[in-house]
Amino acid sequence: AAGRIADLGVRQVTLASAYHSTRALTPRHPAHRIVTAGHAAVLYPPDPDRWAGRALAPYRQSWTPGDDPYGEAAEALAAAGLEVHSWVVLAHSSRLGAEHPDTS
Repeated sequence: AAGRIADLGVRQVTLASAYHSTRALTPRHPAHRIVTAGHAAVLYPPDPDRWAGRALAPYRQSWTPGDDPYGEAAEALAAAGLEVHSWVVLAHSSRLGAEHPDTS
């Protein structure tokens, strides 16, 4: 996919590293046509020490294989010659809001 994007003449890509829940069409994915992210999550392994003892902490994604889908995608895009930027959605987590109503 990274090579296909680079072949289009694209020079930079914005890649989600933290995203909200969604049900999205993925027509070019080799294994599935729809992906469902049931809750907001980060797409990289969060540092447990950074979040230890905090009431709110990010959830890890569970709908794609691998431990670090953001890192894997960013590496592939960079290897194809693309500049990679991060897109972060921090203020939209229905799951955290439901679990901690005093904060939302």
